Amino acid sequence: MIALRFLLSTAAGAGLYLWAYHPWLPYSMRERSQTGTGMLMVMAGAFACGLLLGRGEHQVRYLIAAAFLGAMWLANAVVIAADWHFDPTSHNLLPFEFIILAFLGSPAFLGAALSGGNKKGGAQAPPRSESTQE
Repeated sequence: MIALRFLLSTAAGAGLYLWAYHPWLPYSMRERSQTGTGMLMVMAGAFACGLLLGRGEHQVRYLIAAAFLGAMWLANAVVIAADWHFDPTSHNLLPFEFIILAFLGSPAFLGAALSGGNKKGGAQAPPRSESTQE
């Protein structure tokens, strides 16, 4: 079941990257096709992915969110390699692309944190101490 969650998180990260960044367009046209709404949809998808796929997985919920972000980074690296094949001077702000993707994918970690993470499906209060001494 955990492997399926990782697979779904990876597919969601790569799919939302492809949907928002339009890597099939030439490099010069790609920036004009990106919209703020598309970036907000990526952030909403990241949050939903972390929240839904992290639910009930206490130990690996942050790894599921990291799989989402890792898929976005991997897809971006493949696009950069393809772009460099045609124009080695493109992507002159390469590190910032990954920082921007980290910002857009960060709601996955917030969703994972809010998912509860225990097997019963919700956050539990810490156990009370039995000490009554004052």
